[in-house]
Formats: sequence, C-alpha cells, structure tokens
Amino acid sequence: MVDEEGDGSSTKTRGAGRGGLNVVSPLFLIILIVCLLVGCGEKYSTQGRALSKKIDDYLISRGICSTVKDCNVKFETYEGHGNQVNYSIYNPKDRKGLAVLIEFVIENGIQITGGVPISISVYPKSRKDYGNFIFNPETIIKVEVIK
Repeated sequence: MVDEEGDGSSTKTRGAGRGGLNVVSPLFLIILIVCLLVGCGEKYSTQGRALSKKIDDYLISRGICSTVKDCNVKFETYEGHGNQVNYSIYNPKDRKGLAVLIEFVIENGIQITGGVPISISVYPKSRKDYGNFIFNPETIIKVEVIK
C-alpha cells in the first residue's frame, strides 16, 4: 500500500514502477516457445534454401557470378517463408543477371520447391536503407510464380 496523495489514504500499486515486479504474460511465453521450436511462419524454409542454392549455382554456371559471395554482392537477397517462398532482392547491380535470375525462377522454381508458390520482389535500394523495422518500400519488380 502506498500513500500517493500524502493525505493518509493508501492505494495498491502494481506494475514495473519502483519496487514493482515486471511480469511477462504466460501467453507471450507460450507463443515465444512455440515460435522458437516450430519456426513461426517459416513453413517453407527447406524449399527456400533449395531454391536459393539452385539460383546461385545457375548464376555461377552462366558466368554472372564467380562465387556465392559474388552473387550475394550483386543481388542482395533475403528469403522469407510464410505461405510461399518469398525471395526479396535489394539494389540489384546487374540488370542482365537479374533478368536471368527471374527467368530461371519462372521456368524452374516450382519444380525446385516441389510445387510451393514463389514470390520475387525487387527493391531499388539496399535493405539497410529501409531500416530494420517493418516497412513497405517501393517495389520495382514483383513476380508471382504459382504453377
């Protein structure tokens, strides 16, 4: 009990104030544990990794990249896997290579992912230019491969 008003009355206080205890919701802990164990939203990570490897191998075989690291420099790529394989490319430095990459995914992607749909989004700037929070940057190319 705390006499906050200084008038002799007292009130109960709760929370993370001075001397208070900051308690994490049990529901939050359950969701966090499930996400760590199951991968929350990463349903198609195996298919996404397989697609990325095949893209890198193809670009190297075509002479567009010399190594996987070179591909990562030319095509700043990030994968995400919700209800499909999401492939994001930021600040592509080789337009011809980008066209070859997209053509490869359109022609071979569904076979590589075992039928899992693929989304490719291309952004004009580097990912770091958009910050680390949820953002909605301008897309310069958007391709959906579903069959």
